[in-house]
Amino acid sequence: MTPKSLRRALLAISAGVLISSPALSQSGGQAPMPPGAYPVIQQCAPNQPVPTLPDVWSTTALLTPFDQSELKFAKVIVGSAINTMLATTIGLESGTRDQFLIVEDKTYRGITDQNGNPQYVPIWQDNWLVPPTNLFYGKGCSCEGISYVSGVEAEAWKCPSGAAQPAAAGHRGAAQGKATEYDWFWFTAAASPAERVPLRFLMSRPDNDQKLPVLGDAALVNMPEVTTATGSSAEAQELGKLAEAAASGGVIPDSQLRLGDPSIPGVSFAGCGSFTLPTWPQTAYSDGALFAVGGSYTSMLIYYDYPNLREVSKIRGQDGSVNDTRLTSDTTWEIFWPSPGPDQGAPVQCQGGLKNVGIWHPNWPTRDACACRAGIAANSPLNPSGDDLNALSCFFGGSAYIQSWYSTAGRPHLFYETNAGDLDLIDYYNWIPNAQIDPSVFDDPGQCMQGQSDIVAPFCADCHGGEIGWN
Repeated sequence: MTPKSLRRALLAISAGVLISSPALSQSGGQAPMPPGAYPVIQQCAPNQPVPTLPDVWSTTALLTPFDQSELKFAKVIVGSAINTMLATTIGLESGTRDQFLIVEDKTYRGITDQNGNPQYVPIWQDNWLVPPTNLFYGKGCSCEGISYVSGVEAEAWKCPSGAAQPAAAGHRGAAQGKATEYDWFWFTAAASPAERVPLRFLMSRPDNDQKLPVLGDAALVNMPEVTTATGSSAEAQELGKLAEAAASGGVIPDSQLRLGDPSIPGVSFAGCGSFTLPTWPQTAYSDGALFAVGGSYTSMLIYYDYPNLREVSKIRGQDGSVNDTRLTSDTTWEIFWPSPGPDQGAPVQCQGGLKNVGIWHPNWPTRDACACRAGIAANSPLNPSGDDLNALSCFFGGSAYIQSWYSTAGRPHLFYETNAGDLDLIDYYNWIPNAQIDPSVFDDPGQCMQGQSDIVAPFCADCHGGEIGWN
């Protein structure tokens, strides 16, 4: 059994079986295919040039951490062409505010002196470098396909981030060697490479190789709007003054670039309100796109059938291979078809099972003590859908956390896990609660769901059914 592909399927939160449905709800982005058909992954243009960052660019981003701490807004002005960057962050819950100036590889914190005058003083920060315009050059980055971020068509790029770290203690694969990890970057799919701007970053771990100040310290960075300027703009000139002051040594005076308290319309901690944690319906179907820290961009179909305690997650690679994960009341079985896939006659491969990892509990967010960290209003820059969303943070076990966006009606929009050495992000497209299920979806091809299975860490029972019984 492949631990990474198994874990990827386990993290796909949805299930049911599709024949027909009383209603179909799609995410605010795109549903590339009708329900029951794998979402199409549109290929990037041949020999697509690596993205180049604008000379000067600014954005207000939503930062989601690697742990269960609060979300933050970050306003940044980046002079990629002059190696200078200004950033302000504010916690959505605490209101705690920080301001930083970064000049090349040196970092300064904004403070107020004893006379009430704002200024910048040097601090130690060894993992930040102002991102140059050619940040992604010569790193082995590649465009893996077109996807959709907040309804915007985007190129999904992956860049190596060094050797992978071990999985969290207790997770399957914790003692096994890991391949290269990747960070993901989404850019607008513009006609001209020069018109591309960043939309979203997914970082593999806090000490990733990109060394992006402020932004790179978050697991997920969402940027609903990016403004660009030239090296001769007023912003660039003011950043240049800050760089000159830093080069002269001593205390750096405050800048005319007042960033204020950053915010994004429609996003707030108060927006959580009286949100009730979601519980899955009796049956459900979902599909979407999956981006793995291991470097794959795949499409997926997920089916749940709670009356019969069974779940199927089907993940298809761009080479046609299919990883089919079947969950019963207490066991996960993995079935694999190599390229070109089952539709082209590839032989089925039974890859064993994991005991004590059964179908997800329908109320797993409650069992896992999930907390709402932000409300994201419908028809807002980060959420063009008609559903009000809540950003949840959940403790998953060990040092791992689940971060997910759900509508107030319980519909999944986004899901990913951090700090497990195996982070994946899922963008959901179609979602059908109470779907009618064709029983053949759960057939056991090749009689794979039998025989011995391995035992996994007991904390999986917080979310999954297990050997102690399904309840």
